[in-house]
Amino acid sequence: SGYSPPRESAIRKIGQAELSKDVIGRVIHRIVVGEDEEGKEIAIDAYYLQGVNIIAGKKGTGKSHEAKTILLGLIDNGAQAVVFDINDEYPGLRFKEDGEESEYHDKLVCLTPGEDLMFTLSYIGLEVFSRALSAIGLPETSLLAVRDLWDRLSGSITLENFEEELDSDASIHSKVRSAIKLRLATLKGSGVITDDSLKATRIEDVFSDRLKDGGALIINLKGQGCLTMLITVQTILSKLKELLEADKLERGRIFMFAEEAHFYLEEADWVDIVTLMRHLGLWQFYITNTPSAIPELIIRQADNLFLFHLDLEDDIRRIAQSRGMDYETATLMARSMPPRTFALIGTATSDYPIRLKTIPLSVKTAGETKVFFKKP
Repeated sequence: SGYSPPRESAIRKIGQAELSKDVIGRVIHRIVVGEDEEGKEIAIDAYYLQGVNIIAGKKGTGKSHEAKTILLGLIDNGAQAVVFDINDEYPGLRFKEDGEESEYHDKLVCLTPGEDLMFTLSYIGLEVFSRALSAIGLPETSLLAVRDLWDRLSGSITLENFEEELDSDASIHSKVRSAIKLRLATLKGSGVITDDSLKATRIEDVFSDRLKDGGALIINLKGQGCLTMLITVQTILSKLKELLEADKLERGRIFMFAEEAHFYLEEADWVDIVTLMRHLGLWQFYITNTPSAIPELIIRQADNLFLFHLDLEDDIRRIAQSRGMDYETATLMARSMPPRTFALIGTATSDYPIRLKTIPLSVKTAGETKVFFKKP
């Protein structure tokens, strides 16, 4: 370039703490996300997490631990969250390592579909009901009959009176009736739909009552079948959308944490969440060990990337589409990360990658896995 520094210039090494301070800038809503190589805590402002965030890394590298660290930081700042927990790990946050209740015990509402999380048919709505029936193989012609029955029942919809109306309608072909009844039996078997309003869950009540001062609704999806996950996730997302649009929940306060979302989100869901819900103030974290399963739409719109160790070329190539990285840079970063170490790049760091380590927490951060053989 022809530029030469003046003779009195000096070259010195900038410490990571100084570098982090420069790229992160002023922090008001403080969330500690990790520590630098000198062991100093690094905090970012929660403002920059309001968008789409991705935490990616292979199994056992610390990505779920980092997600829990961020979740607790958001709760400390008064935020609300819904967590789709695929491995039943988040309920442990209610307790300290010694088994005593943690400060987050009453701020975490943990529900399991079919046990203490159930919805009435009228609450899940026609669209979720139809998608569930379609997912278990109900033909489109039979779905038309379902929609007609639903409209006829109007506001008094339960599984019981839906079946009664189905049996009494002579205009419905016997094969169509049998196909619908077979799918209704499957829905009953999932345990997630109930006709007892006293047992039913209302998402708005959880957020406006039990989590009014900040906290998280944790949905345990471990071991759940595809149908149960579909009904549960679709109902929660549709209700959040409905409540945010009606201003019955505070916009911009709710964060969604989705562990391995490709197990329970379809392509249309991703589009709806990013293009519509983002404008309603539902901020998102996607935690995955399979970035190649995340649609390009999500990757390209990510505001922040927490990148742990990755090996597979397809995963690295997909994650390289985030934050303007090239494939060579993404490969170098992803494959050079030791366990419990990650690179943070995005709006929170002025798009400059900084390398951090996860921090220990004073609560239980992992689900207990029962094993037969003990470690020697």
